[in-house]
Amino acid sequence: MDYNQALQYLHNAPQFKGVLNLENMRSLMDILDEPQNKLNCIHIAGTNGKGSTAAFLSSILQEAGYKTGMYTSPHIHKINETIQINGQPINDYDFAELLTEIKTQTEFLPADKKPSEFELTTGLAFLYFQRKKCHMAVIETGVGGRLDATNVIKSPLISVITSIDYDHLKILGKTLEEIAFEKAGIIKPERPLVSWPQSPQVKRVLEAACKEKSSGFIEADFKNLSIKETTEALTTFDYKEYKELEISLLGKHQAMNAALAAEAAITLSGLGFNVPEGALRRGLLTAKWPGRFEILHHSPEVIIDGAHNMHGLKTLKENLKLYYPGKKFIMITGVLADKDYRTMMNEMLPLALGFYTVTPDNHRALPANELANYLRQFHNEVTAWETVEEAVRNALKNARSQDVICAFGSLYYIGRVRSMFTAYAGTYK
Repeated sequence: MDYNQALQYLHNAPQFKGVLNLENMRSLMDILDEPQNKLNCIHIAGTNGKGSTAAFLSSILQEAGYKTGMYTSPHIHKINETIQINGQPINDYDFAELLTEIKTQTEFLPADKKPSEFELTTGLAFLYFQRKKCHMAVIETGVGGRLDATNVIKSPLISVITSIDYDHLKILGKTLEEIAFEKAGIIKPERPLVSWPQSPQVKRVLEAACKEKSSGFIEADFKNLSIKETTEALTTFDYKEYKELEISLLGKHQAMNAALAAEAAITLSGLGFNVPEGALRRGLLTAKWPGRFEILHHSPEVIIDGAHNMHGLKTLKENLKLYYPGKKFIMITGVLADKDYRTMMNEMLPLALGFYTVTPDNHRALPANELANYLRQFHNEVTAWETVEEAVRNALKNARSQDVICAFGSLYYIGRVRSMFTAYAGTYK
């Protein structure tokens, strides 16, 4: 298959139907000769901050001299972005070649045993990292942890769990304890867990899982995290004995994600891996993670943020108030229908000058008109648009130079907003 044929094959694969199990994924890994168990993996789960933490940690390990693979989801522009080595996405040729190999080796499977789209992509990532002889592989879960396709890793170097909150309630459970139990499924025997400081009920679940598996429990110490300065270019903070650490990702929450990644790097150092302080500092500063409170344009200011659940929306709201005190915002938004979009929108209503609603490119998307009809009950300035591009162009047309446009919601449309602006100049296309 060429690249386009490989993409078509991937997208035609069975879709995730809401019932998680590892049976098909384990069969796929067996067919591929268990590439995931030939790698030094760091496995990351959580509700929010997984991708940013993965990006920070991957950047630190790369600066420490390790050839580092990183697997995350979903992508912003192109699916190749989900599979990277040292910050470079897998190229089209390798993507197609490896997926062709997987297709050939799984053609004999009956229809109900064939891997899903996410399982194929996960298998491809493990195979790619192993073939390219990565020293480290930072692996982010898709949904949950215990039954997530990535959880075929037998013995990661460490597990990392970011903040846990309510999300995917139909799949993971309706209580924080139930959700935490699913996330804790990535903890493996005698392998330490590095955790975000959790709520008491979540912490009890994680500690119990670590005790059962004789795994160390290490908690990032946010009491010893102090943010010194926040600008549109850098956030400077102290963490424990590390003074004046800098990151280019914006928002107080990113300093916390960076501190969690630093704690993971410190833990790896304690296991015998060489991660000097200089690498930690350079890695944090050079880490990139697009689409998360990212400024794309000035006069008017345009911000995109992939916040897609209540925890993410509250963080976005805090950051908007931090960087733009006293302002109200022109909102572009699109969400998936299975999210608690009513509560999400209620969170943002007090900050809105108006809303431009769009339909994300996903079969689970809430139609723009339906979202607009809900918002019109509470706000007079609400318009639904046929395309993301129309919404962005009209928001820019109607905005004053001093206004701030904030596009938030599903990552399945945020990439299309981002693609309308050049990467660094902030110039509208």
